[in-house]
Amino acid sequence: MAAIGKTPILGGILLTLLIMLVLSTGIDMVAVRSLIPKHFEVAYFIERTFYWVSVAVLWLYATKKEGQSLLIWKDNRYSIGTLLSHIVALFFIMVICVDLVNLFISWTMHEGSSKLLPKIADFLRNNMFLLFFTALTAGVTEELIFRGYLQTRLTLLLKNPYWAIFISSLIFGLVHFRYGTVKNMVGPFIIGLGLAIYYWRYRNIKVTIIFHFLWDFAGLLFLLSRYPH
Repeated sequence: MAAIGKTPILGGILLTLLIMLVLSTGIDMVAVRSLIPKHFEVAYFIERTFYWVSVAVLWLYATKKEGQSLLIWKDNRYSIGTLLSHIVALFFIMVICVDLVNLFISWTMHEGSSKLLPKIADFLRNNMFLLFFTALTAGVTEELIFRGYLQTRLTLLLKNPYWAIFISSLIFGLVHFRYGTVKNMVGPFIIGLGLAIYYWRYRNIKVTIIFHFLWDFAGLLFLLSRYPH
């Protein structure tokens, strides 16, 4: 891997933060819905595609400004059995950690319920394509952005993988703030932390993508059962 100057690295990190600010605040969704007010499904699909566009933007920045590929950590090769065992282990660890943290939050503070999640459940209940597309988009694009790009650039900039893991995970948690509760931010922070540690240790973005997709897909199905008609 060729050396990259600090200026383009910092520029890429700031670009990533700007993109996440736009996407996490829903500015893009407001803009799309103002143009397509009567077709929410179409507007939602377009809003999700902005995540894919964001990956393309970061890829262009990496290749043109940094002179590197989007993913600068080469994936380690593992057998299919090993990859499956990693995914299963991640699920086991994440479920325990997230449940323990959520239990602690429930014991120590009183927080209201999310107003956005019931709306998402009602909207996705009768549209399995968009439910699948939502989970797929989150799994692929968020891993490429937060683990594949942001974490690796922070590691180069800070010369410290631990700070890079923490900061990228913290930002990952914070961009979920519009879901409305502390749990909705702390949960993603814990998940981001686990995936960032995994990616740093095992260098395989495919595992984090598959795990993220399956986690979100299962989470959306659980959401439908939690908020029935």
